[in-house]
Amino acid sequence: MSLAGMISPGRGPAYRRGVRAARLLTIVLTLQRRGRMTSGELAALLEVSPRTVLRDVEALSEAGVPVVTTQGFDGGIALLDAVRALPLHLGRDD
Repeated sequence: MSLAGMISPGRGPAYRRGVRAARLLTIVLTLQRRGRMTSGELAALLEVSPRTVLRDVEALSEAGVPVVTTQGFDGGIALLDAVRALPLHLGRDD
């Protein structure tokens, strides 16, 4: 089931926060794996609007995740190279 399909109107704010947390983690892991992406590409992947992606990127930046945005041709959203080098997978004990 898609992330967007998990949201139902009868769910409370705690559920929506959990969905947002999952989306934020997905953004970080996707940018680690793929590198620079546009807000439109991330929005299509996450099944949300590009504006939601930009709000999520802002939240990641405020939380200290070194994410950068570049406007114009060949622009997009990316993590600094040091973050991209971190391991992608968590072990059982993590």
